[in-house]
Amino acid sequence: MNYNQFMETVYGSLPTDYCLYFYVLSVIGFVLMILAILGGLFSAFRGGRRGGGAFSYNGLFMVVVGYFLLYFQNRLLYTMCVRSLPAPRAAAAAATKEAMVINVPTDNRIPITLTNIQPSFKQNHDGSFAVTV
Repeated sequence: MNYNQFMETVYGSLPTDYCLYFYVLSVIGFVLMILAILGGLFSAFRGGRRGGGAFSYNGLFMVVVGYFLLYFQNRLLYTMCVRSLPAPRAAAAAATKEAMVINVPTDNRIPITLTNIQPSFKQNHDGSFAVTV
């Protein structure tokens, strides 16, 4: 194993399946946030009736905000992960695809230079052309 293969193995991008990690953490953060809210409400009503018990609205607020940030951050990371990495099947299909289709509207004149390629042109129903290379 040479240096480049080692660096790609250790620091290279992971498949899309690893995005599930952020999804699980966001679910855990959401559940903990709901439990903190329910526990805070239960403590507030229980402590208020009996006149005792240590209850802090500031503490509850900090715990709920902390769990909300855990939830939101991991939800954001999950969304970024899913949308930035190609799906395994889509990447395999793109790698094996032999034709590339370019849609160019008829009113735009774009000079294209093709070398050793024979394109085929097909006019779409909306008036644009599909070029298959």
